[in-house]
Amino acid sequence: MRGLGRNTLFATLTLLVGLAPARAQQFHLERDFDYKRTMFGEALHNIYWVSLPYIPHVADVANSDAPQRDKCVGDPSGPAAPDGIINADDLICHWWTARFDPTAAGVFAIGTLDTEHCTWIYRGATLRFGIPTFIGSPFTVPCDVPAVCGDRRADVGYQINIGTTPGQRDPRNHAVIEGDHDDAYPGYPIVASMDCPTAATQGLLISVPYNTAYRASIEILCGQRGVDWIDDNGNFWPDDAAECTHGIFDGVNSIQVMRFFNEDPRRGGINGIVPTLAHRVGGQVHLVGDGWVAIEPGEACMVQVTRSQLPTVFLSPVR
Repeated sequence: MRGLGRNTLFATLTLLVGLAPARAQQFHLERDFDYKRTMFGEALHNIYWVSLPYIPHVADVANSDAPQRDKCVGDPSGPAAPDGIINADDLICHWWTARFDPTAAGVFAIGTLDTEHCTWIYRGATLRFGIPTFIGSPFTVPCDVPAVCGDRRADVGYQINIGTTPGQRDPRNHAVIEGDHDDAYPGYPIVASMDCPTAATQGLLISVPYNTAYRASIEILCGQRGVDWIDDNGNFWPDDAAECTHGIFDGVNSIQVMRFFNEDPRRGGINGIVPTLAHRVGGQVHLVGDGWVAIEPGEACMVQVTRSQLPTVFLSPVR
């Protein structure tokens, strides 16, 4: 059973004035994007899958059109004013806190999947001659002011890659993520794109709500334990695999949910992907993989679907 990590989440429920109903939950999440090694100094993958709240609060702290190589407003080598657009540069300027230490800035890259064409889009930054330098495409990201953040979906996750550079110490980044839940969110359609190459599977990096009632990836596949399926034997799997009918599994085609871990294998951890799979073989539903891969606030999950996936929807119950 995969345990909980160290993401720190503070959630509050705010009441509007008068007799109005309660607002969505407000979230303040703190997490680290560090370059990690094993106890013997071997580098881990240092990949993080990240969810934003469905209504994220992202301040405009970057200027992607500035002539400076450093796009972060307020940096000694950065622009004087922001550009009025919320994009990947704003997330990098918020989350790449290691840049303030020239001896341990490293490399910070953020990517997202273009699920229509099955391609990755990346924006990254590193120090060059002591100056933060940005490369790649500054794609838009969601925020709570649609006029400045484009049409980027808020339910799509992000991949953070942390790198180090020769002669530097390993970078340490401390990120703060804030936002609200969206009570009107209709769910993430789980369906393959016909515009992707004819690969065996396609990836969907889905954002998991911070106040999800799901506790493990098996629930994304099958529905909520103790509500949608029975676990009388306490092994954290449906007692009857045929009960896996209330999640994103379509009952026919193979589908898997994956989480990424950066842990030292020599200390009993996992460095890489942990999958949970549902498929049908010979008329019987089979569930394969780790029995209880815990979901954490702020962690995105990768879903692998086949081109024959029957449309389902990921809509987690919330607390």
